[in-house]
Formats: sequence, C-alpha cells, structure tokens
Amino acid sequence: MTVEGALRGAAPHLLLDSLRTSLAHLYAAVCADLLLIDYGFTSLRPVEPVQTPAGMPHVPVDSGPAGHVLRTQQPYLFRDVGLTATVYLPVTVRGDRFGVLVVVLPTERATPETTDSLVRVAETLGHALRVADRHTDLYRRTRRTRALSVAGEMQWDTLPGRACSGPAFDLHAYWEPAYTSGGHLLDWSVTEDELLLVVADGTGPGTPAALVSTLALTAIRNARRAGLDLVAQASLTDQALYGQYRGKSPLAALLVRLDLTTGGIEAVDAGSPTLWRIRGALTERIELDRQLPLGMFEDTVYATQRLGLLRGDRLVFVACGTDEPPAAGDPGTADGSVARALAGAGRLSGADTPRAVVRALRDARRATPDAVLVLCLDWRGHGPGTPGEERHEDPLRPHRRPPEMPPDGVIPVAGGVGTAKRGKAEYEVPSRAHPSGRGEYQRHDGRDHRGASSTGAPAVRECRLRRRSPQRRHRLRPCLHGRLPRGGPARAARTGAGRARRTGAAGGQRTGDQRGPARGRLLQAAAGTAPGHPGDLGLRR
Repeated sequence: MTVEGALRGAAPHLLLDSLRTSLAHLYAAVCADLLLIDYGFTSLRPVEPVQTPAGMPHVPVDSGPAGHVLRTQQPYLFRDVGLTATVYLPVTVRGDRFGVLVVVLPTERATPETTDSLVRVAETLGHALRVADRHTDLYRRTRRTRALSVAGEMQWDTLPGRACSGPAFDLHAYWEPAYTSGGHLLDWSVTEDELLLVVADGTGPGTPAALVSTLALTAIRNARRAGLDLVAQASLTDQALYGQYRGKSPLAALLVRLDLTTGGIEAVDAGSPTLWRIRGALTERIELDRQLPLGMFEDTVYATQRLGLLRGDRLVFVACGTDEPPAAGDPGTADGSVARALAGAGRLSGADTPRAVVRALRDARRATPDAVLVLCLDWRGHGPGTPGEERHEDPLRPHRRPPEMPPDGVIPVAGGVGTAKRGKAEYEVPSRAHPSGRGEYQRHDGRDHRGASSTGAPAVRECRLRRRSPQRRHRLRPCLHGRLPRGGPARAARTGAGRARRTGAAGGQRTGDQRGPARGRLLQAAAGTAPGHPGDLGLRR
C-alpha cells in the first residue's frame, strides 16, 4: 500500500503510526517523528509518542536543522557518524507551514532520490493533518506551549490560517498576542481568477472583541459565498454589526479583490488598517479614501476604489489599532514605527516579513498597542511580465473603472464624458451640464439647443456613433434624431402635442406621413410623456 493510501485509511489520531509503518516498509526507515510549530511561532514541538530512542526535545525555530528547514522550506539531509542518516522535511500545505518531519534512514538508503520521494510524502502528510485536525485535538494540543484564552480559542477557530500560496501570489500573515486575542479579523478566498481578502483591526482585547470579529467574519463569508461583490459584502456586514451592537462596536476593515490575471485591485476601505507598498527600494503608504467603519451607522453606502500592481510588488497590511492613524513620516507616530519596521525587514522573504514587522512594532510600545496583525502579499504575476501591466495607473492614485464597450460598439450618453476604444478607433462623448440643471444639446450645425422636459429632468439624447481613425477624431454631437425645432425639446413637445390634437393621432402620429410615428415617439420622449424612463432611449449605431 502507498503512503497516501495508508494515511487516508488511518484514524485521525493515528496518522503518525500509520506513516511510520509505511516508511519502514518502503524506505527501511529506522524511526520517524513529527514536529509541529506552536501558536507563537517560537518552537517546534514533537507529537507524542516519540519514536526516536533518545527522545525529541522542543526545537527553537531560529536554530538547528529543523528550524532551518522550517524557515527555508527546503529538505536537509544530515549524515550521522554511525550507520544512519537523518532527513528533515518541511510539512507545508499551500504555503501554510505546519512543521517538520524527521526521518532516520540507513546510510545506504539516504540518496537524493529518496529525499525527493520523502518530500512528496511530507506534503501528503500535511494535507492529511489538515483534514484530521477537524476530528481530533491531538495536534492542536501539541502546538500549545501554554493554555489559550477563550477569546484566543475563538480567534484560532475562525481564522483560515497563516499563509496561502498560488501560481501568481504568496500570502503570509502573523499576529500577536497568539495565546489571547486582540480581536483582529483575517480571511481570504481564492479562485482561478481572483483572490478575495479581508483584514480588520481589533475592537479591543478579550471575549467581547472576539465576538464582534466572529460575527463580522461570518457575515462576510455569508455574503461572499452567496456571490455578492465587495460593496454588498461590506453592506451586509455593516447591517449585521449595527443590528447587533447599534453602533457601539464598529469594525475598521479593508476588503480587497485581486484580479489574478491582470493584477488589478478593487478595494473597499471601511476605516481600514494601513496599507503599504514596497516596490524595489521604495516603501510608501498607499492613501485610500477612508469610509465609515462597519457597523457604525445604519445603511452605510460603500464604494470601491481601484489600484494596480506590477510584477514584484509587495503589499503589507498593518492592523495595530482602531484609532485614526496619525500623519505619515513623523518618527514618533505609528506610521513612523511601521516605516522603520518595514525598512528593517526589507531583505526578508514574504514568509518572514510579517513576524519581523509585528515584533518590531510590539517593541515600540509608545506608538503601537500590544495587539498587532500584519499581512504580506507578494505579487509575482504570470509569465515573464504581468498581462496588462502597461495599462495600470499609479497605484497611489485610485481611479474609476473605465466605461465598458457594448458589443455593438455604442456608448451610452447618460452624462459626463466617456472615452472608449474599439480596434484602432477612438470615440468621445462630450456632455456639459447647464447651470440651471437643464440638458445641453448641440446640433450638427454647431448651434446649442437647451431645454428640459416637463418633469425638470434633462431631455433624452440620442446620437449615432461615428467611427474615425485616431488621426481624425470627431466629437459625437448628441441630438434628437438629427435636428430639433427652434426652442429645444420643450417647443418640440408642444408642437407634437398640437399636431396630435389636429390629426387625432396619439403621440404626434399623422396618417399619410411616413415620418409621423418615429417623430412622434421622439417628441413624446422629449416631453417626458413616453413610456419608460427618459434615459431608456437606446442609441443607434
């Protein structure tokens, strides 16, 4: 039987026993032990019972072969003086580090090929541990150097883990205190095309803050799993928190959607943690338009902002308090402490950066609270260059989503200025608001025709899309079917109504005139009497 088959058939608390039997049969292993990283990420602790005759002590993560393997995520073969060799193997699942598998082999079996095969065995063990962890407390009990508080137990049960990796990104998180709770919130979800991420500041220590975070995280997951976008996720969470606490326990959060194809980012900043970008040697804070925290007021309306990532960028999310952040650049402020911590961790990997930043911030107790969460996102992109990299604007300048081009090449002219490209041609749709609130129209002869409908809303506009080369761009002039009678839409409406009374035909239609029906419908729309909303008049190509 293969190792994978043996692990699948083993009881959750007997995974290590089943693994030892398989390794002895396939590789003639003398013994095998599993070291798990503790919650505080300070030591590697063996799962009982230990098979090594001399015993297996707790191993610090910053020293020894096991600590080196955990940090570098590379296997290590150590040839003993006697007849055996020891192989140290990282146990990791999609970037989340569980610990180190230690296997003692006969010297003649300790070959590079055997080491490569054991690397796959350790990976399979990691997946089996993740499943078995739901059915037994053995492995969670091993990871504790001391008892968890009730709030800490709630936090560890709700958070997804400390890391997640994909072909285009690496995501690593670290927070302290690890055995109590600062009320921080962290969650993510990955699909083929996108990474959804949420980071939130804690509302304080203890069980009340953990309850707020648990409710918020449950609401976010409920909205996300229902297929709702970021704005709807923020709105549903805002309603859940306000309905329970009536504004007494708001939660500052940042909701992010990363397009894994282009590196484009949509973000909802609800009074969020600070966001920093490291690009090459430059480290700077990204200023987002801060909106109200979740649950502060009833029916808060949220909006997204758009950013862009380039290949090799690193984003660092820092949640270290719920107060308004001070001005950046002052060395005595929290931002100054974060900047110094990021500068000190500039040469570290994405997996080691969050831990280094958290501990640097906790050492600066004057500027930051004890509870800190740091999330590091490394963007690799796809291939030699990120697709669409040249299209992104400066990530420090959030920009609006560009207007989408309908399949038939027609741009809606509801207001504002729209620019779109189709092939090699460019189109512009100019529109200017009249000071009185009336719509402004321009005929092809260049003369302005201002007017308003009977409801006071700007009159309906229609235009034909003119395709020109980039060297000869022409502005599209909104018009009502080409021309309007003198006096604008208001007079057009009166003229149409009079004609309807004279001819007895509704809507300005008259018998014997082929132009009557079409012209009558346009005049109805101009007067605001046509069925439907005035803006429903479609554009013709």
